Amino acid sequence: CYQNSSMLAFIGVVISVVGLWEGDGTNFTDNIKRSTIKPVLAEPLFEMSLNLLDMVYLNREKVYQDLYTSLTGLPAIPDKHRAAFSHVMADRILLAASVVASAAFILGGQEICAAVIASITTNIHTPCKDIITMATCILNCAGLPCNIKSLLA
Repeated sequence: CYQNSSMLAFIGVVISVVGLWEGDGTNFTDNIKRSTIKPVLAEPLFEMSLNLLDMVYLNREKVYQDLYTSLTGLPAIPDKHRAAFSHVMADRILLAASVVASAAFILGGQEICAAVIASITTNIHTPCKDIITMATCILNCAGLPCNIKSLLA
């Protein structure tokens, strides 16, 4: 199922996991509902996510080069690391989660982005740090430099 699913399906799943501030009665959801964070509606989040996904596909090399540089400090991916890094480039869950987190940042700022990332990482086992790093690269490529890496502090 995972290997045959489209990116649109992944985006939909991530948004389904996130939007649900109404919740499932978990402590996490209850904490989100008690906070002053306003939810992002699923439809605008999906539309923005699709726009960002298009941008990532059109600028794939730039986005992943920026990701590699932010992880290693090296300006280019050496040939000897390309095979290993290709696994990162093939991680559709990381891409979907990062695109949705980026869309949440654009639509609602850092607080909404933080809540979305927290919700994603509660339900999908992709580390928060990985999503934040990739989302930062996506936003930078879109010409929207941000400071969501401060969420790691």
